[in-house]
Amino acid sequence: AAFLAAAARAVRRRRVVGTALALAVITGAVSIGMVIRARARREVEALVEAQTTAASDAQAKAREIAAQRDVLRSRALRLFDDHHWEDGEAAWTQVEAMREREEHEYRSAAEHLDSVLLLDPQRRDLREQAADLTFERLVRAERDRRGDLAAELGSRLNTYGDRRHRDE
Repeated sequence: AAFLAAAARAVRRRRVVGTALALAVITGAVSIGMVIRARARREVEALVEAQTTAASDAQAKAREIAAQRDVLRSRALRLFDDHHWEDGEAAWTQVEAMREREEHEYRSAAEHLDSVLLLDPQRRDLREQAADLTFERLVRAERDRRGDLAAELGSRLNTYGDRRHRDE
């Protein structure tokens, strides 16, 4: 009887130790998984922040160029109206060069936002920022009578699922 009781205690002890060991392994694995996931999320957030900042910087630069281009465009048109053809042509050449630089900065901003939307497509704030940028580009393209670019941007605007700019 004593032998059977000791054997039963040994079996229970082995089960308890085995269960405790299994729980420790599972708890350790879950903890390590949570740490890895948290680290990965922080890395994604850092990347999103860096790309969003780069997009905002490029958009600000594009707006600055756009404002300068609008002033120079008005000056060029005044020169043409006043029949100063040579000066008007020189100014218009600068306007076109600035248009290319402006579009380059807008494209850069869009690329930065697109890259983070690939990582985190469900972030509403990023989708709204991309929609705002695309709408801004669309308005400029329509103003410059660039129908091909305006059509492309209008189509892109629909992909962001943002209804704020539909009626504008």
